[in-house]
Order: sequence, then C-alpha cells, then structure tokens
Amino acid sequence: MLRSRRPLHLSARADVLITTVSGLASGVFDCAFLLAGLRHSRLDAVTSLISELEARNQPGSGWFRWASLLSGLAAVVFAAGLRQRLPRGPLALAGCWAVAVFGLGGMADALMPMDCAPSVDRACRLLEEGGDLSWMHQGHTYSSVIGTVGLLVSMGLLGWHLRGRRGWRLAAAVGIVGCVLLSAWSLVVSVMTIEYLPYLG
Repeated sequence: MLRSRRPLHLSARADVLITTVSGLASGVFDCAFLLAGLRHSRLDAVTSLISELEARNQPGSGWFRWASLLSGLAAVVFAAGLRQRLPRGPLALAGCWAVAVFGLGGMADALMPMDCAPSVDRACRLLEEGGDLSWMHQGHTYSSVIGTVGLLVSMGLLGWHLRGRRGWRLAAAVGIVGCVLLSAWSLVVSVMTIEYLPYLG
C-alpha cells in the first residue's frame, strides 16, 4: 500500500507543476507583442493589430508566429490539466474546452499568417477588401475570431461555475468581470477593424 501511494503523490505534484507552468507559459508567449520594438517592427502599436506582427512581409514575423504557436500549445496543455484541478461540473468541462479552443486558435494563427498588414498598407487593405489575398490571410481572420471567442467564453463559463465555491471566489469574480469587460472591448475593436479606424491598436 505504501508503495502505491508515493508514485501517485509524485504524479499529482507533477500534474500541478505542468498545469501551472503551461498556463504561465501561454500567457507569457501571448504577450510577445510587447517586444515588437526589439524585433524591429515597423508597425505602430497605436494603429495596428497584434496579428499583423505575424504578417509574412513584416520583420521578425517568424519570431512572433513561433510565440503564438507555443502560446497556443501551452494553452491546450493548460486546459487539460485545469480540468483535473477544478471542481467537477458541466460548466467546468465546457470552460476547459473553451480554453483549448483558444489555444488551437492561436496555433492556427501561427500556421496561417496574414500576407500583409492592412492597417498600414493601403494596397494590402484594398486586396483584402476584394478578397484577393491568400486563403491563409483569410483563414487567419477566422482563427483569430474563434480563438478570441474561446477565451471569452472560457472566462464566463469558468467564472460562473466557480461562483460561490469556497476558495474560488476571487477566480470566479475575475472570470465573470473579465468576460464582460473584454467582450465589450472586443466588440469595439471588431467595429473599428471594419474600417481600420485610427487608434485601433
């Protein structure tokens, strides 16, 4: 009996460590845009979208695509581990699947980079409006939307699931409030993106 307990204990600790590290890694890699200046990006942080850093004609785009790919992969690992740590329930399961969708969206973003940056390139914008860019450019838009929706849905579902549960109240509040605020902000950004309005970034 004593022999079976120790490996189980070590396995549980390893699961917690992997879940924690993968969650932190996903967040860190997802903030790679903060290093845009160090990668000699020509995009203006005030007027451009983060996704445009990954455009194939931008300097350092490969670096940002790798960051997005690693962030997405880490998010999928985090979702699997998180499922084992949360109180059971259908909302918890759905919320973890939504986290995985966010991760898969980020990985798809990296594998389907935009052709160019329409926020700063009028020729690129005209080609985009005419549907004359590559299927990857168009696919990047869809995967970005799907990933963002996955993130917002995960925050709402997990926040709602954890409300009133002892030891999880702060996480629940952050999830619910974050879902509401970020959903509203995402809606504003979506409207601004239609015409690539100033201060979009």
